[in-house]
Order: sequence, then C-alpha cells, then structure tokens
Amino acid sequence: MGWLLALLVLAGAPFIAEALRRPLSDTARAQTDGQFATLRHGRTHFRWHGPSDGPIALCIHGLTTPMQVYGPLIDHLTAAGYRTLAYDLPARGLSDPAPGLQTESFFLRHLNALLTDQAVGKIDLVLGYSMGGSIATSFAAQSPDRVGALVLLASTGLLHDGGAPATFMRNTPVLGDWAMITMGGALMRRDFARGGETELLALQQGQTRRRGFLSAVLSSQRQMLAASMVGHLRALDAARLPTLAIWGIEDTVIPISNVGRMAEFHRSAHQASIPGATHALPHSHAPAVWDEIKTFLKDRT
Repeated sequence: MGWLLALLVLAGAPFIAEALRRPLSDTARAQTDGQFATLRHGRTHFRWHGPSDGPIALCIHGLTTPMQVYGPLIDHLTAAGYRTLAYDLPARGLSDPAPGLQTESFFLRHLNALLTDQAVGKIDLVLGYSMGGSIATSFAAQSPDRVGALVLLASTGLLHDGGAPATFMRNTPVLGDWAMITMGGALMRRDFARGGETELLALQQGQTRRRGFLSAVLSSQRQMLAASMVGHLRALDAARLPTLAIWGIEDTVIPISNVGRMAEFHRSAHQASIPGATHALPHSHAPAVWDEIKTFLKDRT
C-alpha cells in the first residue's frame, strides 16, 4: 500500500502545486500605471508611453518576461517622440491566463484584438523580443501594409536553445507536464537570478508563483516556439519590408549563428550584433540597441 500512496502523491503533486499558487488579484492590478482591456482572452494589461500624436511603436515581449523588459528601450523611444504601446501576453505580467493552446494564431488573435480595442491601424515600428520576435514576424507577414518597419531582438523562429530541462519538458508528454508544474518555477527562478538583482528579476520570479503561468509557458514552448519563421521571413523579404535583426554575441539561448540563417531567408534585412550582450539585451544593453535602431531608421529616410 505504501507504494500506491506514493504514486498517488506523485500523480497529484502538479494539481496541489498549482492550487497553492495564487491567481492575479485586484490588489496587484491596482498598483500598475497601465490599463486593462477586456478581450476574449481575458483582461489584458497594456500601457501607452510617449506623446499622443507621435508615430506608433509596438513592443512585444518574450516567453517569460513581462512588458517591463522594454523599460529602458521605451525611454529612448519616448525621447525620440514615439507613442509606444507595450502589453503583457496572456498569463504574463498582469494579463489573465487564457484557455487554448498558445499557437501562432492564438497570439495573433490576441494582438489583433488589442489593436482593435485601442483603435490602432498603421504601426510605424514593431519591436519583437525573443518569442515576441516570432509574434512580430507573424504579424508583419500577415499584415505587411500595417507595418512601417520591423525590429527583431534576439528573435526565435530560426535556431534557439532553451536548455536541457526546457527541452525535456517540451518534448515529453505527461512527464514533461508534471515536471513543469512541480519544478518549473524553481528552475526558472534559478535561471532568472543569474541576471542579477533587478526590478525585472522580481517581476519574473513573481510570475512563477502565479496560477496559470507555468502551463502557459509550456504551451508556448510546444506551440509558438516550435513554429518556424522561415516562410514568413521569405515573405517579408519579398515584400521588401524594412527589417532590422539585432543579436547578442554572448547569447546562449538564441545563438549568434542565426545571423547566417537570417541572411539566408531575409536577404534584405539589416543585422547588428551587440558585444557582451546575452539574451537579456533589450534590457541590459538598451543604449547600444537603440543606437542600432536609430541608425537603421535614419538610413531609411
């Protein structure tokens, strides 16, 4: 009977662990300077920055980072006169978890719903970081007439390496789900802490203790991150959509070898590499990233 009890405890561990995590509270939402849109995906947290009459920039964050990953870069966009929209993907930051697999079409429906809610038509500059780069690429390929220019920051969609634990959980049904829900939060907090004590670190760690976050990350790993952007990049190249891809030379998640892959599928894309930058480059190396974006935009005028 002892072994049976142990099996029951192991089998129930993910359900117990998730039940102990807290859902988003109105108290947490009340502390934000942002706003909330009630969409079919639930309440979505977003914030506008900069002058109301400026050209529009859109910032799409990555797999586990809330929209604050763009904080330093948004300061540069604001100083340059952009009206910038940043938002939290479902189950990240202060946005509600949403039912359904987190596929490419899931994220496009969510983004288009938010843009409709905010009456946004043409977007002068779309920025996508990490998984947000894949979302931005998909959006631009779907609606090239709505995008003035595309900036991809350590973007997924070509080659990426999430590490051995993430690969196991992504590729292993049942056991992978068990591992993510029971141990995924602790593994992520360990990895996040390697970036040093920052406000962003506290936000990332807090998410791992929130109900719905870990299952959303796993679904994104199995769906959105598994989607190749090769076809979309070829379409953007054919459309001659102005594109800038920026990579971190020390990035172990999105290796610098993606420079060659990008050149193969989107030959007209401009590319830049930031020395010393890891996968955290939009937050850790914002001035250098902004310098590359400024040069790219200036060359287009």
